Amino acid sequence: MPVWGYFVIGFVIISLVLLTARRNQVAYHEAAVDYGADFRLVIESAVPAVEEIQEALREAEPQALSRASASARTRIHANISNLDRLGFAESMDPEMSALLENLRLMLRQAMENYEWAARISETTDLLENGGLRRAFDSLVASGDQLCVEARFQLMGLRPDAEDSPA
Repeated sequence: MPVWGYFVIGFVIISLVLLTARRNQVAYHEAAVDYGADFRLVIESAVPAVEEIQEALREAEPQALSRASASARTRIHANISNLDRLGFAESMDPEMSALLENLRLMLRQAMENYEWAARISETTDLLENGGLRRAFDSLVASGDQLCVEARFQLMGLRPDAEDSPA
């Protein structure tokens, strides 16, 4: 192998290590509104993924259901990772920090419910097995409920809500 090949391989390895290390760093924001934007992004990317699964389920096409489920599970798992990376600065108001932590945990539970629903739907047994279908529907309904509750709590994190008098 030529010498430049070793440099290319070394560069690729170093790049992968640095990218992995960056993904594992805790993300802090100065304002609570910025956390709200992260939380909204999680909801806005997960809900369409679950709707894709439900659409494929209505079509009763095993291949489409499997593809939609795998795609949704990947996106939802990325959301879980992003939620796990969020940290709250010690300088933040303890009450606000507690609210944000509650929101993070609520959304994480919703994403876990969605992820398990996606795992169940990856099997073609979902189309024929009523018990799996009920489990899928229950997990999605629970995730939807948690997302709705989180959206209501997120309304308090709007920039104009912070500027208004209490």
